[in-house]
Amino acid sequence: MGEKDLSASGYRAIEQWLEALQQHDAQIRQIEVVGHTDPIGDEAENQLLGLQRASTVRQLLIDKGLPESIISASSAGNREPLVFSCYGSRAEQVACYAPNRRVVLRVELGRQGQ
Repeated sequence: MGEKDLSASGYRAIEQWLEALQQHDAQIRQIEVVGHTDPIGDEAENQLLGLQRASTVRQLLIDKGLPESIISASSAGNREPLVFSCYGSRAEQVACYAPNRRVVLRVELGRQGQ
């Protein structure tokens, strides 16, 4: 996976998030990037896919100038769903489970002067 695998709206969301941090002169101590998947497919493959998603976003943050040393990437696989039960054809399930396929940023901020 690479930056081209990120949706246009996902890319814009990251850019807007970075702009907001700069505008507020946020003192970032740590960023944990967590990739998530839907429950369709093999659990081990989902774990890897979640990590690939997180790594793509991590690399984008580094490319945008954030220090590599404060950004970690991990995978929750399919263990933290937003949508729990989808039914119907495979296509209907894929569409229904879409909110589960995401990347979450957990940010620890410091205070001014720290």
